[in-house]
Amino acid sequence: MKMNKSLTIQWVAALLFSTFGVFTQEGSKVVPDKPLKSGVIKENMDTYVNPGNNFTKYVNGSWMKSTKIPADKSSYGTMNILRDESEDEVKTIIEEAA
Repeated sequence: MKMNKSLTIQWVAALLFSTFGVFTQEGSKVVPDKPLKSGVIKENMDTYVNPGNNFTKYVNGSWMKSTKIPADKSSYGTMNILRDESEDEVKTIIEEAA
C-alpha cells in the first residue's frame, strides 16, 4: 500500500508528539497536581509596550533597560551569561584541584 508523503509526515509527527509530549523538562511524566512552569520571567517584560507593535520590547523591555553590555563584548544575552558563569566555575575547579 502506498501512502502519500503528507500523510506519512502527519503520522510521524503524531507519534513524536504522543511519545514526547507527556514528559516535562525533568524527564518525568506530568503529574496533574504539579503546577507547570512556563519559564517566562515576568520581571523582564515591559507590559506598557503593545506586543503587537514591538514584541521584543514587550517580552524583554525591562531586561534591556536594566542590563548593561560589558565593555569587552559587542552583545550580551543569556548565552553570554551562561558561558561566563561556566568559565568561572571551570576556573575554580582547576584552581582547587591544583
